[in-house]
Amino acid sequence: MEPEDALMVESKSRLRILVVEDNPAFMENALRAIAGKGHDALPATNLEEVLHLGRLNLDFILSDVHFPDERGGKPVENIVPLMHAALEANVPICFVTQADHHGLTESNEGYISIKPLTIGNLFETLAELTGPKADQAKKAFLSVKSTNPMNIKANAKTPEIWARAIDGLRNACAQAPGPVELVARAVTKDSGLVVGVEKGLPVLRASRR
Repeated sequence: MEPEDALMVESKSRLRILVVEDNPAFMENALRAIAGKGHDALPATNLEEVLHLGRLNLDFILSDVHFPDERGGKPVENIVPLMHAALEANVPICFVTQADHHGLTESNEGYISIKPLTIGNLFETLAELTGPKADQAKKAFLSVKSTNPMNIKANAKTPEIWARAIDGLRNACAQAPGPVELVARAVTKDSGLVVGVEKGLPVLRASRR
């Protein structure tokens, strides 16, 4: 998402949001939350329905983590192909799932995990989930790079939980760095140079060697 796009989504009053959820009750709660905020919802229940995101003209995606793939099997962790499709379509995602399914809390009480992913988060996560790592389903969600993730005490994905996910993703996009900042971070990480950004331009600050 370009800086201008982030600002546009932040100020846009009516969003077009895809919901990926195979539990009918949770889907209904998501649709209620989206309608309650005055946005438009598109429901999807499996991976096959969401692999052509570029055709949908979306603003956001709200997604479960375990849902059926295009072969119609049991629910599996489909977040890696979903993230690839979202990145191609330039659409940010917020994952909404039960935290205890992924070892995100030590408490025995119910918690829902909300993980907003900007376009920058998608780049960073997928860079670490290439090759054989992409098949390690149980580790994939733990590897997700997120902006301001939340674990909220709740036993189910209520309309309030989905509404928090929408707000969390909007806030994450408003805070997201632009392409120049992302490039500067990548160069700093992968080289001996420290690159910053001033007035929208990359600036060499120092050498770490």
